[in-house]
Amino acid sequence: MPLPRLHRLPPPLPLHWVLTVPLALSTLLATGVVGYLSWRAEPGGGRYIPPLVLLTLEGAIALGLLLTERLLARLRLFARLSSQLATGDLTQRLPTNSRISEFNDLAHSFNQMAEQLQQSFQRLQFTLAESETKFTTIFRTSPDPIAIATRDEGRLIDVNDSLLEFFGYDRLEMVGCTALELNLWADLSQRDRYRAQLEQAGRVRNLEVQLTTRLGEIKTVLLSAEAQALDGQDCLIITHHDITDRYRAEAALRQSQQRLALAQRVAQVGYWELDVTSRALTWSEMTFRNWGLDPTAAVPTYDELLQKLPPEDRDRLIQRVETALANGLPYQIDLRPVYPDGSLHYLDTRGEPVFDAQGRVVKLMGVSMDITDRKRAELALQESEARFRQLAETVEEGFFVYETETAHYSYINPAYWSVRGLPLNSRADSMEQWLSGIHSDDRDRIDAALKQERQGENFDQEYRYTTPAGELRWLRSKAFPICDDAGKVVRIVGTVENITARKQAEAERRRTEVALRQSEARFRSAFDDAPYGISLVSVTGQFVLANAYYCTMLGYTEVELLGLNFKDITHPDDWAADWAGFQRLMGGETPSYQMEKRYLSKQGEVIPVMVNAAPIHDEDGQPLYSVGHVQDIRDRLAIDRMKDEFISVVSHELRTPITAIQGSLALLGAGVYASRPEKARRMLDIAIGNSDRLVRLVDDILSFERLESGQVQLEKEPCQVAHLMYQAIDSVQPFADQSAITIALTPLTTTLIAAPDALIQVLTNL
Repeated sequence: MPLPRLHRLPPPLPLHWVLTVPLALSTLLATGVVGYLSWRAEPGGGRYIPPLVLLTLEGAIALGLLLTERLLARLRLFARLSSQLATGDLTQRLPTNSRISEFNDLAHSFNQMAEQLQQSFQRLQFTLAESETKFTTIFRTSPDPIAIATRDEGRLIDVNDSLLEFFGYDRLEMVGCTALELNLWADLSQRDRYRAQLEQAGRVRNLEVQLTTRLGEIKTVLLSAEAQALDGQDCLIITHHDITDRYRAEAALRQSQQRLALAQRVAQVGYWELDVTSRALTWSEMTFRNWGLDPTAAVPTYDELLQKLPPEDRDRLIQRVETALANGLPYQIDLRPVYPDGSLHYLDTRGEPVFDAQGRVVKLMGVSMDITDRKRAELALQESEARFRQLAETVEEGFFVYETETAHYSYINPAYWSVRGLPLNSRADSMEQWLSGIHSDDRDRIDAALKQERQGENFDQEYRYTTPAGELRWLRSKAFPICDDAGKVVRIVGTVENITARKQAEAERRRTEVALRQSEARFRSAFDDAPYGISLVSVTGQFVLANAYYCTMLGYTEVELLGLNFKDITHPDDWAADWAGFQRLMGGETPSYQMEKRYLSKQGEVIPVMVNAAPIHDEDGQPLYSVGHVQDIRDRLAIDRMKDEFISVVSHELRTPITAIQGSLALLGAGVYASRPEKARRMLDIAIGNSDRLVRLVDDILSFERLESGQVQLEKEPCQVAHLMYQAIDSVQPFADQSAITIALTPLTTTLIAAPDALIQVLTNL
């Protein structure tokens, strides 16, 4: 913004002068005016002094406000230009024509700073343009694949030619897409690791990942990403360093080393070298293991190695090595190194000399193979042969060796004859003689197994065999063919065992199992079909078993019930007594207990039951479970209630006619109606009528069962309502007379078809 054209002004004043001089002059002027007026004032003229003082003060305040407004105007201009400068408008300048020197100094500093900022910004613009040119050149020409993507989605904004060539896409196919949309990630877990590092550190450095090209080739790259703001947008600059060839070479090398190590471990062969000059040894991992040493430890020296051998082996090894060095000849020697744990092992060690250009031996190279197992096997075989002779002569199983070439038994132990029921001094017979004793029902199966045995398969058969004495035995024969190098069976080694007792025991066991299954089936049927609930609970009260009646009564499935404790279904008011009885039962204080309690069904219904429980103990007498028989007593309680109600009704019904009879007879006996025979006759009629009612009530009681079943029917007949009403009043008239009560009646002349006794009973009860 251009500065306004200014007129030449007097030199500026300091700020403290501008603030203090006007106020001081105003104060002096006010003081002078007041003093002058006080001096010249005539009597009564003092009243003008206060207004003049106030006028002078108002003038001073107005001058202060004017100066303040001028100062604030300059400060507001400074604030406005500063804000424009902060928003990037570097052309703004402050005027330097203020009458206050400090404002002019501040304006000069502000303008100088704006000039410097504008120059710096111009230099930055030039540098940025130059940097962008360099970046574009590097980005386009870099041999490494580079991409620019958005920070949040990873959507590609730009890619260089190397990246297009690397993945096999053209620019339009890649720009605007994400790596997920292009299926570039061979393993999405690597993408998750890449995003996690990016979120945590804000960058990724040389992360090894596998990416898929357009043709489906998987390549290994070192992926790096750097966050960068480009044109006001958060972006990522992503570089790919192709290490596929190196990765494959390293993988092939690792695989080769693994195969070599595996081959050495499988064959238990170790590689070694001995430098003739330094006598230094180089060992493979398996060589360490062959000598019983830790592969992570240092290689021992040649002298240290000699100390790990017995003296006789040490001398032989020194002699062989010296001969090989002197004559340039290979050697082989069996050594017995002593492991750190003191155990003795065996090594087959072989070495060959390596010559230099002059034909001198410069090193020995060789292998060592652990033959401990073979040596031990040889020793064990020798011991085994001796033990075999002892064992074969004493075991109860028959043992034989059959030579297929000569078709005869080369060895038979004494037990063999005993198993077949032959004398101990019998001579070896042919296989046909053995086959002739096999039960006819088993012979075809044995013939088929023998044919497979001749093909090299093991023989393991159980069969019935008849001894020369006619005894039927169960035998088990096991045979193992031995083949030559051509795979031909040359020898059969086998055993034969008398398993008659075992077969008899198995038959007995099967009969027992059948009986047990039948017993279990009967128990299960009785358990499941019982007309009452049966439950089995542990010592903690947890349900272990429950029958269908029990589950149906409580509304639970068996699975639901087995997850509950019997406390869960017991009414809270009954729990304390129930648990106390259960504790006494499981503690052995009582052999059983009975309790009437209440259950709570799954639906919340209260169910009264009668529980009879008894314990089940293990073989040591410790309680295992409690078995309970639970009877739903809702019907019984309902019957009891009906019985009580019936008795109450019957008591009431019987008491009414009896009282009427008693009252009538009492009146007659007292001679109340001696002078009134018609009234006496009336009392007798009432007594006789109520006696008839008693007979009918007894008949009703006797037919109560028929009434419950609905088989009793009321005998209806035409009835006069007035007659019935009179009969009802006659039944209760004695009560009324005794109580001095007058009964008024308005008879109805109506005829009904009804049971008269039932209606009279209803009217009397009213």
